[in-house]
Parts: sequence; structure tokens; C-alpha cells
Amino acid sequence: MDFYNADEAPDQEDEDKYAAGYEPYRENVVLLIDAQPNMFEETDSPDFAGDTWFDAAIKTSREILKTRIIASDNDQLAVVFYGTRESQNNNAFDSVYTFQDLDVPDAQRIRGLESLLGGNFGEQIGSKGSADPEQLHYALWTASQLLSGASSKASKRILIFTKDENPAGEAGTFKEQILSRAQELSETNAKLDVLPMIPQDQNFDMSFWAGVLQKTEEDQWEYEGAYIPDRISSLAGTVRHKAYRKRVLTRDVRWSFGNGFEIAVALYAMLQTAVKGSHTYLKAQNNEPLRSEGAYICNDTGAVLTKANLTKALFPNPTQYRTARYPRILLTSEEMQEVKAVQPKGLRLLGFKPCSLLKHYHQLRSPTFLYPDERSMAGSTQTFIAFHAAMLAKDKMAICSFVRTQASEPRLVALIPQVEEVDDFGVQVTPPGMNLVYLPYSDDVRQPEADTSFTGLAHPRADKAQIEAAEKMMAALSLPEFASSNIPNPTLQRHYQVLEAYALNEPPPELVNDETQPDTHGMKKQMDAIISFRDAIYGEGNDDDVKVKPAASKKRKSAEEEEEVKQQAAAIDYKGMAARGTLAKLTVNDLKKYCEVHHLLKSGKKDDIVQRVKEHVDKS
Repeated sequence: MDFYNADEAPDQEDEDKYAAGYEPYRENVVLLIDAQPNMFEETDSPDFAGDTWFDAAIKTSREILKTRIIASDNDQLAVVFYGTRESQNNNAFDSVYTFQDLDVPDAQRIRGLESLLGGNFGEQIGSKGSADPEQLHYALWTASQLLSGASSKASKRILIFTKDENPAGEAGTFKEQILSRAQELSETNAKLDVLPMIPQDQNFDMSFWAGVLQKTEEDQWEYEGAYIPDRISSLAGTVRHKAYRKRVLTRDVRWSFGNGFEIAVALYAMLQTAVKGSHTYLKAQNNEPLRSEGAYICNDTGAVLTKANLTKALFPNPTQYRTARYPRILLTSEEMQEVKAVQPKGLRLLGFKPCSLLKHYHQLRSPTFLYPDERSMAGSTQTFIAFHAAMLAKDKMAICSFVRTQASEPRLVALIPQVEEVDDFGVQVTPPGMNLVYLPYSDDVRQPEADTSFTGLAHPRADKAQIEAAEKMMAALSLPEFASSNIPNPTLQRHYQVLEAYALNEPPPELVNDETQPDTHGMKKQMDAIISFRDAIYGEGNDDDVKVKPAASKKRKSAEEEEEVKQQAAAIDYKGMAARGTLAKLTVNDLKKYCEVHHLLKSGKKDDIVQRVKEHVDKS
């Protein structure tokens, strides 16, 4: 089990900045793309239909650049081709072409990558047409020089797109040169990763690449072609994730066990609501940035007051308090801190309880994550691991009193041990440590179900048939592969889509696939189970639970008006647009014309009408 090393992370204590989102850090990435002839074979991947593997690598690189523009202002990327006809690099190596030097990605660099698609690469740069064992060695050398000229504080990463299982061939000399160069990169803390571009019915032998990636024999694996699209998504996700470091909420929190025995831990935020990027107000006349300021103004004199001149008033309006008419109390900021300071800050162990006693509704807020802080106190990691292992073995949680800052009130918390989990590629999915869950006080517990005004006097019970009908509906509507962490925020995705389109001088794209919407097509297939459950509750054929207000009568259109609508609808290629997936580009009125001609329901949102038209076109 590998625990976090506090010495490798920068300190971060500013809670005001945390409220605005994650703090980005700098990462330098070099994309090495193989340009040998086998990369120009057509793919059989549905994600890249009609493209070559080289085009697939270019499109993936383009998406990585787009992701980095959104994720961080500090990251730098470079694009290098090897196995090329033309050469362009600082060392005059043959068959190595530095297409883009290490720099911050922007719209121009993205358009530059897009210009290579559709066979344009062959005209501008071209493939050498034959394999050369020295190509990869020179490419790694070029990538090393690009990374060495960048900031030493930035992390380094090299991503290799290739179809070649053994680029060194049978010559042992070339293999030693490549492995030696990879070892030198590893010593400079540069991380290497390979993305095999292979068909779905093939496997990729990683025997050679395991040495390049500094993998041990136990770590060696084979890539299966069927998982390459998932691998591309996983790799892009890793790059996006690494654009934000783990956020340190508080360091050097002392966890006391009594009698002067304590260790140091640090708190981390593992979840943070993603928000749109901040905007800046500009003056309309010249687009100069504006600055806003706030201040406290004295009512009597109009003077601007500083924090040192401020006091806080408690019970300013005694008439609001019926039981006790307290006088108005004035406190300075220092006096307010003294009132709040019930306990010194830190964690204090109260005891242990079974984890099964923790209820879902006990969590007052998002939990934070606990790691040992060896830098603040030596021996903390060893003590923490011992407690962690014992709590996992006994399925126990630690109950503690927690005061985060000197001005914070004490909270009861539960420390839940968490085991480490890794995915099929060895990437850590869940780190080892403890989750700090905030528990409620008795003052915080609410039980509305005990209030008769909330539930009524009667407490009806479901019979066996109703429960069985509910179970059948639940089985029919089960979501076996659902994971909210795999579903992107549709509002954010649309926001970034539009920004990218404007930055690249492109028209706004189609609406994003909103995975938070119900699968109406799939639910229609399970309508029998839904209706059976409704009938079990309300009785067969009883629709009293849905009261529909009768629509107001409308004047019927004349024959001339109906014929005009038919002619207008006939002029629109609904079938062709449905096949191309561009129905959403039509106006609502044009969509309703189709519905009117084919006697379909015209009400609802535009997305609903588009889906209704598409389903009818598909059937007809």
C-alpha cells in the first residue's frame, strides 16, 4: 500500500481561493505520434469510422489540446512526429519532425493539427515509408530536449501513439539505446505512456514497451483492440484530471489519542463542484477591464470604515425575542473569536464504533479525505497505517471531535477507512486513507415523518401485490452500468462547446448528448411494468392520479391553410436531416409543421418534438 508523500505536494492554505475551485498546476506534455506506413491503414473502430489510425491519433491529440485550454492556463504541449519523410528538429535528426514546440495550446495550434487530417499530412510532411530502429530513439531524445528547456517545477509527460509492437527490431543495440534514453527520462521524473493504435480483433504485445515504460515483469500486460476506444477515453480523462492537483484544505492537523500521544494529518478535498470559468467585465467603449470594489460606509458621516473600525451587534432588535429581551451586545472581531473558541483546533479521538452504525443521512456535508502528514511530524505515517489496517480488519470507524480552525465550532466526525483500488491499467482509482464524515448533533436532527401534519393521521401500507409490482418495475428500469462520475455536466459541456466554436471561428455545434435526461425510447419498451405498477396502486384503468385540464377549443384551419402547411413541410428534407442527425437545426415552427401533417402531438420542448419527429421518420 502506497500512501501519499506530503513532501511531494506544495502547501496550500488559502480557503478563499478554494471556494472558487481547484488550483491548477503546470504540466508539460509531449505527444509523440508514429508516422510509419502501418499508421495510415484504415481503422475498424466505430469512433473513427473512415479514418486512418494516424487520423485517429491526430483527433485524439486535438481533443487533448482542447481539454488543456479549458483545464489550465499554465500547461504546455508539443507535437512531434517520427518516421517522417521530412525532418525538422534542433538536432537535425532524420525522420523526426517537431510540428509544434512546447507552448501553451491555443486555437491556432488546434487548427494546425486539423490541417493534417484527410491526407494533408502526406503532402506537407509525409511518411518515410520504411521502418527505422533509430526513429524512436531520436524521437525520445527530441522529447527530452523539449522538456528540459521548460520550467523545472512543472511535471513532465510523454504520450506515444503507435502500432509498432517492437520498434527496435531484432537489433539489440537499438533496443539498448531506446531503453537507455527511457531510463534517463525516468530519472528526470518524466512519465511515459503508450497508446497502441490496433484493430479491435488484435492484441498488442507489450513485451518491448514494458521496458520503455519502466514496468516490472509483474506489471506487463497486453492491450486488447476491443478496448482501444475506452483506452483513448481513459487517457484523455487522465490528462484532464492531472490538470488539477489534489487540493490541500488544511495541513498539520494534530490527531490526539490522549496523554500527549498525537500524529499529524492533512485534509484533502476529493470532490469539488465544477463551475464555469470566471469572467471579466470590460468597458464597452474600449474593452478595458473593469474593477469592482466594496466598502462599509458610516450612515452618519459617510466615511469609509476599515475592518479595525467594525463591530458586530447581537440581538439588535429586542422586540423579536419574546422569552428574553436581551440588550444589544457589541463585539469586536477578536471578541467574537473568543466566543467561538470552545476547543483548541485539531482531532480528538473519542472511541470506535462499527461502520454499520453510520447512516446515509448522517452526513451533514461532503466528506473530506485524511492522509498522514509526515512532513509536519515524523512517525505519523507509520501510526496512521497501523490504525488504518486495524480499522479495516475490524470494520470499525473512529469517532472524533474536530475543530478545523481556531474560529470554528467543534464538530463530531467519523473517520471511515478506505482501501486502495486500481483499474486495469494500474491507475489508482481510489487512494488508501480515511474519509472524514461530519456527523449531526441532536440539535441538527429533523424527523418530519413523525409530524401528523406532514403525513396525515392515516399511515397506509402497501400490500404484497403492490410491492411485487414495484419490484418488477424496478427490475425493468435498472441501470446496471450507471455511474454518476462517468456522466458529464451537460451545462458545462455546452458552455465549453460554444466557447471552443467561437475561438476556432466555427459555427456553434449541435446540442450535447444530455445523459441526465430519461431514456424515453428505452422506457417505452418497459411501459408494461410501469402501467402494472400504476394499476396495482390506483386500480386497473384508473387515471385519476393524473388530472389533465381539457384544452381550449381552437378554430379548425381551412383547406387552403392545411394545403399550404403540407407544401411547406414537403419542401423540407426531414428524412435526410434525420439520417444526418441535424433535425435540431430546424426551427420549432418547421418541426411542428411535420407534426401537423402527420397528426403528431405538437406540444412540448424542442428536444421532445425533435425526438418525436425522428421516431416517426424512422418508422415511416
